[in-house]
Amino acid sequence: MRFLVINVQTADAIVSAGSFIVAYAISVVIAGVLSAWIIDWLGDPTPRLLGLLSFNPLAHIDFLGFACLFLLGIGWGTTVPVDPEKINSPFHRLKVFIAFLIDGIIHVILGIAGFIMLTSFIGPASFSVTRSLIERYHFLTHRTIVSVYPSLSSLDIVLVYIAISFIFVNTMLAMWAFIGNTIRYLSRYVIKGRFFGSYADFVWIIITLGFFILFGGALRMAIAYTVCQVGSILGYYCSSF
Repeated sequence: MRFLVINVQTADAIVSAGSFIVAYAISVVIAGVLSAWIIDWLGDPTPRLLGLLSFNPLAHIDFLGFACLFLLGIGWGTTVPVDPEKINSPFHRLKVFIAFLIDGIIHVILGIAGFIMLTSFIGPASFSVTRSLIERYHFLTHRTIVSVYPSLSSLDIVLVYIAISFIFVNTMLAMWAFIGNTIRYLSRYVIKGRFFGSYADFVWIIITLGFFILFGGALRMAIAYTVCQVGSILGYYCSSF
């Protein structure tokens, strides 16, 4: 009988990739379903009609977005569409603005939830670990956690890595959602492509990439700081009970 021998590096890569996949799938499903439900509640049934109220991961995973997130640190899930004309009045403009930004807000909340989970395992060290994660994610591996926290059980180490991946994934998804959905809001509701004619879609893609290059780093760190600060406060109060 032959046995499959897996070395330490391969096992580490499998655990790390698996944790990342789990974190991404949970994040995009929760954010997608909640965004679709809120947009439907605001009066636009488009996400519901497209099946985005389903908890089926295939309805919310964007495989190109996942690949880009895993390889480049820039990614997205399935975009939840918004039709401004179907949003109810009163406060129509405010509701449309909320509909476009709700995805990013939910990802920030999920990142905070991940930070609270991480705090429950490793305590105050969560802040420095998360900062290192956001700045140098690809240098943080499952084996690194094992070496830094040798007292944790195997299950705890896996859960810690999932929590770390969850924070990273939602920080990056929130950053892309805020930039991309703000541009969507401007292009489809405020400016409506009136200045670009048939080239509107292409121009807005270029503008989105420009915003990402110019402001993506600062926005990423602002989101990470918010997640850490709010998560630290909530984690402290949760641990006191």
